[in-house]
Amino acid sequence: MVYLDANVFVFAALATDELGEASRRILAALDGINAKTCSLTFDELAWAALRKVDMMTTVKVCRAILGVKGLDIVSVDFGDVWKMTENMERFGLKPRDAIHLAVMQRLGERIIVSENGHFDTAEVKRIPIMDFASSI
Repeated sequence: MVYLDANVFVFAALATDELGEASRRILAALDGINAKTCSLTFDELAWAALRKVDMMTTVKVCRAILGVKGLDIVSVDFGDVWKMTENMERFGLKPRDAIHLAVMQRLGERIIVSENGHFDTAEVKRIPIMDFASSI
């Protein structure tokens, strides 16, 4: 299994450069990958989209990602929020990153696909988007 950080989805939806293309390649290949993300990802995606496009386009973007075959979206639970506070304290992560890490910890996942270097301090293996896309 691999955990996909929110920035994979943001780049897939909004970026027109190589990073956007690599992110879209990842999403297109999800049916053959055991990939997970959490529901928080869609909050992050929606806010990023709203900075660039209107509300209805944002809704369409989120629904398109929700329809990606092979994507497992897991909920954030109370224990994850508690663990978030520990991750903030221990690793110096911002709240959203700390929640993603907490969900990974609950799932027993050790690999995250992300451009966010903050995860490098969090005792998980971070694979940059371009590297992961070229490996699939």
